[in-house]
Amino acid sequence: MLPIHHLVHHHGTALAVAVAMLMSGCASFPTERIPESFGAHSATASEPRGLTPHQLAVVINKNDSQSMAVGTAYVAARGIPSTNVVTLEFATGPIMSAANFAVAKAQLDAALVGTPVQALALTWLWPYRVDCMSVTSAFALGFNSTLYCKSASPCSPTATVPYFNSSSTAPYTDFGIRPAMLLAGWSVAAVEKTIAVGVKADGTRPAGVGFMYLTHDHVRSCRAPEFVRTVDEMRGEINVDLVNCSHGQCIDYLENATNVLTYFTGLTRVPMLGTNHFVPGAMGDHLTSYGGILTNTSSQMPCLDFLAAGATASYGTVVEPCAFNQKFPDPSVLLPWYYRGDTLIEAYWKSVEWPGEGLFVGEPLANPYINPR
Repeated sequence: MLPIHHLVHHHGTALAVAVAMLMSGCASFPTERIPESFGAHSATASEPRGLTPHQLAVVINKNDSQSMAVGTAYVAARGIPSTNVVTLEFATGPIMSAANFAVAKAQLDAALVGTPVQALALTWLWPYRVDCMSVTSAFALGFNSTLYCKSASPCSPTATVPYFNSSSTAPYTDFGIRPAMLLAGWSVAAVEKTIAVGVKADGTRPAGVGFMYLTHDHVRSCRAPEFVRTVDEMRGEINVDLVNCSHGQCIDYLENATNVLTYFTGLTRVPMLGTNHFVPGAMGDHLTSYGGILTNTSSQMPCLDFLAAGATASYGTVVEPCAFNQKFPDPSVLLPWYYRGDTLIEAYWKSVEWPGEGLFVGEPLANPYINPR
C-alpha cells in the first residue's frame, strides 16, 4: 500500500486523515492483503486467460419458469455445450435449507464428473441463500456453517479460500472450487439484457472510468485502503477516479456519468444509479449488510439494482457480515485480474477473501480484456 503521506486525492483533499478515520470503524483491516504486483503477472498473447463456454455449466431449476427461460437463452447466447446443462428440481423460496441443498449439490456434482467444467452459472432469482451462506458460495464451496458462515455467532470471521488473488485459470482443477454466479434479474427480460451486455463486452477493451467513492458513511467506507491501492495498481492501465466525500463536503454518489467501468461505494442505498451509463462488462457494488438479499422489501438496496442500471455484475452479502473488508470485493485484486484477461466470474471471485456470505450476480463469461487463444 502507498505510504500515508502519498494519499492525496486529485481534488486536493488529503486522504491520510480520511483513511485513518474510516478504518477506525472497520471490524478488521487485513494488512496482509497486499496483492502481487500487476506487472509481475501481466498477460501476453502467448498466455491466454479467461474461462470458455466449454468450462462453464449452466444450472437450471425445472420448478422455476424464469430459470428455465434464462437457462435456454444463456446456452444459446454463449454457445454452452448441451452436456454442460444440468437441470435440478427444488423449491423456489428465497432461502434453501441445508438438507435440500445437500440433495441438489450431490446431483450437480454427479452430473459434472468427468467434464471440463470449472465454474457455474445459476439461472434463478430465488433461492439466493442456503441457511447462512449465499447460494453462489454454497454451490462453489459446499455448504459448511462452521467454515463459511456463522449463524450461531454473526459478525465473525469466516474461512479464507485459496482461490483469493490466485493466478489459477482452472479453479476446480487447482482447488476443487467451481466459482458460481447467479444469472438473475427481476424478470426474464432483465436477465436477457444482462446477457446481451455481457456478450457485447468481449474484447472491447473499454475506455471507461473506474469510479470508487468514499462516502459520508464511514462504517461502509472501510475499503478506503483498497481503493487507494487500486489507483496505484492500475495507473497507466485503467483510469480510476477515487472520490473522497468522507468529510461530508461533496455529493457522495455518482450521477449522469457516461462511461462507468466500475462503481464501488459504501451506502445502504445508492441514489441516482439509473442516471449513469455503464459500459459493457462494467461492475458495481455497495458495501452494506444486506445487498445480497434479493427482494424489493429489504431495508437496503439489493445488488441486482446495479444490473438493472446496466452493470454486468455485482455483489452483496446475504446475512449480517459486519464491516470485515475480507467479506467484500477488493478492487485492487479484481481490476488487475480482469485487465489481464480473466472473465468477470473469475476476477470477482478472486477479489473476495472470505466469500461464504457473499452473493455474486451477473453474466459470468463477460471478458472485455480477453487475450488471444
